[in-house]
Amino acid sequence: MKKITVLLFMLIIMAISSSSSIAEVTSEITQRYANGIAKEVTFYEHNKMIAHKLFDENGVAKEVVGNIPDGFVSRYYSDGKLELLVQYKNNKINGKQIEYYENGNLKVSYNLKDNLFEGHQNAYYDENGKLQSITSFVAGKKNGVIKVFDNGILQLEGNLKNGTPEGLNKMFYPNGQIKYESNYKEGKLDGILRTFYTDGHLQREMYFNDGALDGYARNYDNEGNLLKEEYYEKGKKIKSTTKNKADNAPRKSLKSVIGGNRHIDILSHRATSAAGIPVIVGEAQNNTGRYATAIEISVTYYDENGDVLGTDSDFFAHLDTKDKAPFQIVNLNEIKYDHYKLRATILF
Repeated sequence: MKKITVLLFMLIIMAISSSSSIAEVTSEITQRYANGIAKEVTFYEHNKMIAHKLFDENGVAKEVVGNIPDGFVSRYYSDGKLELLVQYKNNKINGKQIEYYENGNLKVSYNLKDNLFEGHQNAYYDENGKLQSITSFVAGKKNGVIKVFDNGILQLEGNLKNGTPEGLNKMFYPNGQIKYESNYKEGKLDGILRTFYTDGHLQREMYFNDGALDGYARNYDNEGNLLKEEYYEKGKKIKSTTKNKADNAPRKSLKSVIGGNRHIDILSHRATSAAGIPVIVGEAQNNTGRYATAIEISVTYYDENGDVLGTDSDFFAHLDTKDKAPFQIVNLNEIKYDHYKLRATILF
């Protein structure tokens, strides 16, 4: 698809340049905001300035002063290589717009109608030519399938409606195994949410109704043993049961199992988002001095006054001494917090 698109527009350029009756219209960014976004783009025909296009700080077109001829407009890098090719009609972008990196590789390819994104094949690439994302738009809003890639490997696949998640959404590990799947209704979690270990075994399953936990939430180790079971009604935890796979006895905290300074170290952590859901990701290391069958990383959310807003957790299994493992804690109820604290606990 990418090669076909590039070939098509190269033929268009050749056709334009070969016609003596058609003069090439070019553009250049003549002003930028402090954030690097173009503030003003100037258009030229026969090396004569014919129009200005003004943008706000978010890159949204505000107005055109002058007249941009219907047809294709080109922009070039300082070394003469093509940077952008875009089609105008009635002073607005109508049709295809493609951009290139300085090395000549395709950067983005998308469709617009009256300056708004439109279509199902709006693709973005990295400088090495590897696909980064494909997004569908209707009247400038994300609608339909969205796919996100990391180094050319599918990382996220989902559906959007007016820019918010709708229907089934999935995340994947680099090895192609599914990492996370959830269902949305009108932008809210609705139905079952599952997370998986890298080997494909179920890690967590929970049930949502209108964005709130409603029903059972269960966590498993990567051998399929139940670690924890909770029950919610409309987002409120009703009961919680923690199990030891050997005898169903309550698990002991790390402090009661390992003395001294040996513990599970959280080496790094940061708040981010995945598939539009807030998460906390990081890395932990087993410094307990012994093999850990299962470890829990829990987070407590606080407001600006230090009051507790809620908790979430992640689990991973089979970590030898000094080994490291990544974790990802999903903010299930999308709690708006001021700060958070993490705690690592060895389970058994």
